[in-house]
Amino acid sequence: RGSTLLYVSHRLPEVFRLCDRITVLRDGSYVNTFTRSAVSANDVVRAMVGRELPPRATMAPRETTPGRPAALSIDGLGRRPCFRNVSLRVEAGEIVGLFGLVGSGRSELLETIFGLYRREAGTIRIDGEAIDPSSPGTAARAGIALVPEERQRQGLLFNLTVRHNLVLPDRTVKGEILVRTNSERREAQALVEAWRIRTAGVEVPPDALSG
Repeated sequence: RGSTLLYVSHRLPEVFRLCDRITVLRDGSYVNTFTRSAVSANDVVRAMVGRELPPRATMAPRETTPGRPAALSIDGLGRRPCFRNVSLRVEAGEIVGLFGLVGSGRSELLETIFGLYRREAGTIRIDGEAIDPSSPGTAARAGIALVPEERQRQGLLFNLTVRHNLVLPDRTVKGEILVRTNSERREAQALVEAWRIRTAGVEVPPDALSG
C-alpha cells in the first residue's frame, strides 16, 4: 500500500514474524541490517551483544529419587481471595517458574510461603518436614528466602547502611540482637566482594548505589 512500518522490539520471535528487514542498534550506534529470510535469530543476537555467546546448556529432566522427600512441597494451600488449593513439588536443584496475569495470586502465594501472610488451608513441607511459617523470621529459619519483586519498596531499608542491609537477614535468622560493628563490617565487605557490588563502602546508604 506504499506504507512503511517501523517496529521496535527486543522480542525476536515477534521481530521475525512481523518484519521483512531487521536493523540492529547497539549502544546508540548502527550495527547492521539483515534480510529476515537470510538471517537466523543467533545472528541477530550476536549483533545485539557484540560477541559470540556460549552455547546454552541442556539438562535432561530431573528424576525423583524414590522415597526422598521434595525440597519444597505445598499441598492444597489457600488464602482467600488470592488463591486456593495450590499444590506443587520442587525437587532439590530444580528451578520452578510461576506464571500468571497481574492479580492471579503468584506474588501472594510466595509471600504466604515466606510467612508474610497466614495461610487459611494446606500444608508446607521443607525436606518432608511440615513447617508453619507464621512470620518471615520463622520461614527464614526453616531455610526459605524471598527476593521481593519490588526491590526498592520491599527489599531495602533506606534509613540504614549497605552494611545493615547485607547482614540483617543473617542476624534475623540467627536471632542475634547485639550489634557488633567490626564483625558486621567484615561480613558485609566479604559479601560486597563475593557479589561484586559496586559501592564506595559498606557504610553508605543503599541509594548511593546505581540502579
